[in-house]
Amino acid sequence: MQNSIHFYRCDALDNLNMQDCGVYIENNFPKSAIQSVNWPEVASYQPICMVAGAYSKQYIYVHFIVRENGLRAMNEKNLSPVADDSCVEFFLKTPNSKEYWNFEFNCIGAVNASHRETRPNAIRLNDSEIASIKRYASLGNVTFGEKKGIHIWTLTVAIPRTLIKLNDSGNLSHLFGNFYKCAGKAEHPHYLSWAPIKSDKPNFHLPDFFGKIYFD
Repeated sequence: MQNSIHFYRCDALDNLNMQDCGVYIENNFPKSAIQSVNWPEVASYQPICMVAGAYSKQYIYVHFIVRENGLRAMNEKNLSPVADDSCVEFFLKTPNSKEYWNFEFNCIGAVNASHRETRPNAIRLNDSEIASIKRYASLGNVTFGEKKGIHIWTLTVAIPRTLIKLNDSGNLSHLFGNFYKCAGKAEHPHYLSWAPIKSDKPNFHLPDFFGKIYFD
């Protein structure tokens, strides 16, 4: 059975700052767990991670809530390897498109993002496109090395619909996508997904395993 999640329309979010958007989404919309440990022989650690979302005429909003053992944020530049840090990710594909988009954020909001038909053929976003993605990280935006202990953090992002060529035609019923929690070079590495993935080794770039994101 294909995983599914519901994003609800809320144009009022466009009038809030990103911190308040995160609070509103967390308090008012259903949350789903990112909990599939697809490669336990590689990394068995399972932090707690929840995701909720909404959409408006202008943006797709995604809010992540994380509780994990250890914390890492070494990357701050655009297109840096944020998946090495404490990281959350959102991949999406619009109906009838051959391309999918990957949006990767570490816990201080640094972004690695691109679109592609296959993993090797990435078209990376430029600085202007990345700047159009609104973000709020509860941990701030200053880099730091590995921190031990239990940490709780949130990240709220708003992806412009125009960026992913998604117009407001009013008849969009769904997207395909997946949500991830990872930390490739942390003390407790992990690679979790919302929709389960079947592959021999960690690989998030598999649109065949995307779930369905309903726009209600």
